[in-house]
Amino acid sequence: MEYRNKLKEIIKKVKEVEIVASKVSSVFSGEYRSLFHGQGMEFDHVRLYSLGDDVRTIDWNVSARTKKLHVKTFHEERENTLFFLCDISASLDYASANNVIKRDVMAQIMAILAFSAVKNNDKAGLLLFDDQVRSFMPSKRGHAHVLAMIEKLILTETKAKKTSLKEAFVFFNKVQKRRSQIFILSDMILEDDYKKEIFTATKQHMVNIISIRDAFERNLENVGLVHLRDSETGEAVLINTSSSHLRERYRREIEIRKSQVEKELISLGAGYIDILNTPDYISKFARQFRHFQKRH
Repeated sequence: MEYRNKLKEIIKKVKEVEIVASKVSSVFSGEYRSLFHGQGMEFDHVRLYSLGDDVRTIDWNVSARTKKLHVKTFHEERENTLFFLCDISASLDYASANNVIKRDVMAQIMAILAFSAVKNNDKAGLLLFDDQVRSFMPSKRGHAHVLAMIEKLILTETKAKKTSLKEAFVFFNKVQKRRSQIFILSDMILEDDYKKEIFTATKQHMVNIISIRDAFERNLENVGLVHLRDSETGEAVLINTSSSHLRERYRREIEIRKSQVEKELISLGAGYIDILNTPDYISKFARQFRHFQKRH
């Protein structure tokens, strides 16, 4: 009976995610096409050189063989492949009072983008990781595939407290050679130095980071003495949130760190969106996505 009830809850949650995401992705469809208009130029064929052709496109091998100058022609590659690298470590299964569990936010945002891909006949794939890769779904088209991705993200249990983006990329680079749009969804509480992995990935793929944090992690509320425990390290500390000085210092330090991370990621060639798990996170994500679109 307990298993049956749990299964009903999961099915209900998947359906809720699908309904909301389908509605929002309809609004996103135009912006999606504008932002992800193709992965670059793909070789088409060779033809004889004409006056005015770019000399950089000359195919010297064909030209030498035929004794006539030939140039390569290219066309824009229209098909997009979206891959979602989702962090499922312990810290993502958390929400402070009146907020949404971070993993549920992740599932909804992934679904919005994945259903937008479906509407544009693009492919979507999924990789779940914590300190190692836990699950991988190759990219496919279709509504049913996106539903399976949502279910996998919701169903897969957390097995580790720590997070390694390096392990995720080592696996991903082995299985995905084709240029893709990568979305890393995480609260960016990472065990390893992510800079090298992201910089390397941007040479092959378009990399976008969506950081999902709890509102309490950004702004401490005045609730007196509070025991805080890091869900990944297990370290605990007692703080007095009634101190306005402490709350303000904490807020400033978090904002400085957030700004540093954003600048670092953009300098590495990655896109960056920062989301809090407040109840209105979908509308805030929509606004940030439009800003993200303008930057690209």
